[in-house]
Amino acid sequence: MSFKRCSLVLLVASFTAACSPPSPPIDAGRDVVDEGAAPDTGTLSDATANSDADASAPTDAAADAADAADDARPDVEIVRGCPVLRAPQGTAGEPAMGDTFAAFVGPLLTRVCTRCHSSTLGSGMRGGAPIGLDWDQEATVRMNLPLIRNVVGVFNSMPFNPPPDLTCEERRRIVRWIDIGAP
Repeated sequence: MSFKRCSLVLLVASFTAACSPPSPPIDAGRDVVDEGAAPDTGTLSDATANSDADASAPTDAAADAADAADDARPDVEIVRGCPVLRAPQGTAGEPAMGDTFAAFVGPLLTRVCTRCHSSTLGSGMRGGAPIGLDWDQEATVRMNLPLIRNVVGVFNSMPFNPPPDLTCEERRRIVRWIDIGAP
């Protein structure tokens, strides 16, 4: 993909996120149905689908299998194989449960994202990533948390050129990290 096209994709994603009307409040006892969902996606029920994503961020095989079963529910909107995480996955001040920038997010960004989003890469080596969106610099990551949340957890559009890709659980943990205040 050309630099211009990738930049346009990121610009449209950022604009869409900034200009989208806020999600309706979620009643914990009811499912929210997205009547405008595309035919190839399910409807979204973040209140019930993501209530299973507890703060412990399970990593064992049994928990991953249970998570996959929840993701397969027909009322969960799926994009690129993972649920769309519009609803908050945590609240500011919740315990990080080990998911801090130093312990989880930084190493994950290094493993998956810095092949394109690195301050050491010139414009022709970034796979279309815009100059300045460098995920090897913590300050830059923190300045772009809304953008990262959208492309990782709502649009599920990054990384654009896998492998390596992010698992659904990694996407959920990054979004939760942002939602609890990015500790």
